[in-house]
Amino acid sequence: MKNVAVVGCTVTLSPGKGVAQITTQASLKVKADGKGVYFGPIDVSVSGYFDSVITVPGSGSGTITIQPSAQKVKVEGKSVILEGDSGSAKIDGMAQQGQAQVAVKSKVTAKIELAGQVKVKAN
Repeated sequence: MKNVAVVGCTVTLSPGKGVAQITTQASLKVKADGKGVYFGPIDVSVSGYFDSVITVPGSGSGTITIQPSAQKVKVEGKSVILEGDSGSAKIDGMAQQGQAQVAVKSKVTAKIELAGQVKVKAN
């Protein structure tokens, strides 16, 4: 059993660094520890990203979709998002090549690192 993700959960990006923000609205009807529960899939907006491919700091941006892994627990007819759920996508950015900057893509993973609550679990 894993913690159910709610508003305020922590999303991490790898292999590089940037800002990740969930843009999909959580449930207004179902709450865990007083916070809206995320059910899937959810979209994560990535901005200010850079890594070993996107070498111009902060130039990477895009959207990553996280699919739910819960098998038995649903909200509004869809499976809930759990701590540890992740998704990957190619993010657009810029790389420095000599004196020029060129457009590149880098595979980035967004992961629900911390669910934002520890009272409600699902599988």
